[in-house]
Parts: sequence; structure tokens; C-alpha cells
Amino acid sequence: MFRTQMEYKAKRFGTRLVIADRWYPSSRLCSVCGWKNETLKLQDREWICPECGTRHDRDLNAALNLKRLATATALPVASPSGNGGTAAETVSAAGGKVTPVRYEEGQQDPSGQEKNCAHLRARS
Repeated sequence: MFRTQMEYKAKRFGTRLVIADRWYPSSRLCSVCGWKNETLKLQDREWICPECGTRHDRDLNAALNLKRLATATALPVASPSGNGGTAAETVSAAGGKVTPVRYEEGQQDPSGQEKNCAHLRARS
């Protein structure tokens, strides 16, 4: 239901909605160097990256990684087989990990109202 409402609002206001892959490791990736913390558990609220020494708050780190994923500056995703900071794949906005939602209907002004009001004229 939340996703449906977000898609509706994006359509109404003419904005781009980016949906991250369900399994994107936003909390596990270091937002500084890209190292993937395979041992991070849900109860772990903070962690320190052994590669660069950055201390991370789990939620803030996830927010930074999701923000980066929605732009063209996505960090590489570390290999599941090893955590030496080696990139096995690069996640970019065009790489299939995010889904941009676009609409082909009339142009909208900043208030969200469609500029093409042909549907209103048909009633009179």
C-alpha cells in the first residue's frame, strides 16, 4: 500500500521515484569505502568498518547508501565470498537494482496539477 501511495504521489507531482532492490545491502555497505559487513545482525545498531575505520550508525549509513544508489554515484557492492573491499559488481542507477517509475501522462506544474486540462473541457 505504501508503494502504491508513493507511486501516486510521484505521478501527481511529476517526480521520479526510485525503488531499491529488496535485498540491496544498504545497512551492510560502508558508505565511505564500500566494504560489505557480512556479519552485521539486525540488533547491531552501530559498527566500525575494518577497512577504513569509519564508525557507522546503522540507519544513517543505510540512508546514505540508498541516497547514493538513487544517483549515478553508487558504490561498488562487495563480493559475498570475500570482504577485502574487492568489488564483484557495480550497482548503478541503470544497472537493474533500482526501478525508476515514470509516467506518460500530461505535464504537471509545481502544484501537481496537469497543464493539459482536456479532460476538464470534455465535461462542459
